[in-house]
Amino acid sequence: MIILGLGSNIEEKDKTRYQNIVEALNLLAENENISIEKVSSFYETEPIGFLDQPDFLNIVIQISTNLAPLDLLNVCADIEKKMKRAKTIKFGPRNIDIDVILYNDVSLITDKLIIPHPRFQERKFVLVPMLEILGDINIQGKTIKQLILDSNDNTKIKKVSPKESNIKDLLSNLKGKRDV
Repeated sequence: MIILGLGSNIEEKDKTRYQNIVEALNLLAENENISIEKVSSFYETEPIGFLDQPDFLNIVIQISTNLAPLDLLNVCADIEKKMKRAKTIKFGPRNIDIDVILYNDVSLITDKLIIPHPRFQERKFVLVPMLEILGDINIQGKTIKQLILDSNDNTKIKKVSPKESNIKDLLSNLKGKRDV
């Protein structure tokens, strides 16, 4: 089970947060080594860390891939670069953020990537959408519901339906991008 988290909180005159995330999903789906299996609903969440910024729109996705963890990270970083993500403030505003949360049972610590993501257990904006698409499975000895209860994250999280969003259509369009 490979889980990615995607988020956006910068809207531009021609692109909403939702459109930023959909563009990143499309770019992931175009990669011949990645298959998007499940997409969560969209969740609006308050920022963590640097608070003087707009709320985020977040999702998690389950993918399958033959890419090694660092190669997957590079694909995600390339998409962020292609979408002109600017890293200015730690935990600051961004048009797109793509994080590798889990990669099967791999535990990995490098200077570029830590798997599982070191803060996923503290982030409701990751845990709540994971619960939606995975059910209450055990991860590192705890159920997702228990991780949510144990989390010190008191930020508000709200399931939203951007007017242009239809998760079932979105997922079928992503799977239809190429022959699998």
